[in-house]
Amino acid sequence: MALSRLRWILGGAIAALSLMVALRALGAYLDHRLWLGSASVVLLALIAVAGMVSLGKARLRVERELVGLGATPPAGDWIARRRARLEQVRANGAALDLDAIATATAAEERGHAYLGRYLVAVTVLVGLVGTFAGLMDTLRGVVPLLRDDRLSTAQALALPLAGLDVTFGASVVGILVTLALALVQGDLVLAEEQALARLEDLTAHALVPAIWPPAARAEERMAAELAALRSEVRQTLAAAGQAAAERVAALARVEVD
Repeated sequence: MALSRLRWILGGAIAALSLMVALRALGAYLDHRLWLGSASVVLLALIAVAGMVSLGKARLRVERELVGLGATPPAGDWIARRRARLEQVRANGAALDLDAIATATAAEERGHAYLGRYLVAVTVLVGLVGTFAGLMDTLRGVVPLLRDDRLSTAQALALPLAGLDVTFGASVVGILVTLALALVQGDLVLAEEQALARLEDLTAHALVPAIWPPAARAEERMAAELAALRSEVRQTLAAAGQAAAERVAALARVEVD
């Protein structure tokens, strides 16, 4: 728990740093009248806030489920839905497939934080949009300077190169936002895996024995029927053997007489 809190504190600090860098980069883009770069920086700031909120809500939800699954008796939305699902399977008379149920539950839970996961994947791409906008502005400024015979090549390149902070400002913001969101997303994934593992353990060792008594399970019924069949075969063979022995004894007496 302490390590999880440390991850979120560090992620929040990086996100705050990215917002400060985004504010400075936005001012530079506005000074150069780069609307595409300005829009990308604003979008990155929104991504940082929305991503942290989305992943934070998902993490709190998983934490509540972890506390509920660890209680006695287990409580929470996950365990209630799993119990309802198992009861539905038994009512339908279908075969119990815990692996399929576990896969469906994991897929459903991953969908709750889809927005945050998606934002982690696209943050760098949004930063590249602002970077390309700055590069286009820089290249537009280089060409006229290179055509000016009064300036040397070094002088012609000095002014555009001095504006590289504008060119790569969005990329820096994108990288910082990605670092923040990836850090807290990793903590969310670890918590989800822990909660799902606890849910499957409770399912196998608490819910299934309660909903499916040993006599009601298909494998138990098959084992009982197989044992009964063996007993009948054994009795039949014993009876047949006894009958054969009596016939042999009767024939033997006849022959002796």
